[in-house]
Amino acid sequence: MVSQLPVDAEQLFHFRDEYIKNRQLVAWHFYHPKDLSKQVDLIITFDLSNKKTMTKTLNTGTVQLLNKKDLIKMKQQSARPQDLEDIKALKQL
Repeated sequence: MVSQLPVDAEQLFHFRDEYIKNRQLVAWHFYHPKDLSKQVDLIITFDLSNKKTMTKTLNTGTVQLLNKKDLIKMKQQSARPQDLEDIKALKQL
């Protein structure tokens, strides 16, 4: 997977507030360069403690996945053009 942003995890961690406030970054987006149907967003702006999540074990560790309904609600709140497009795609799944 390749980061859509030209930053690494350490930079994002140290400048997280700046990315959220000044660049309206909600999630850190990754994609597979040879198969664009494989994409993932790491949510960095929301507290997920009260959301429905599921933990999946991967070869490299575990990851928490957000429930589709909660993800759609989060994207509706942000109302960015890309999030509105994502909502359409999520509803088709």
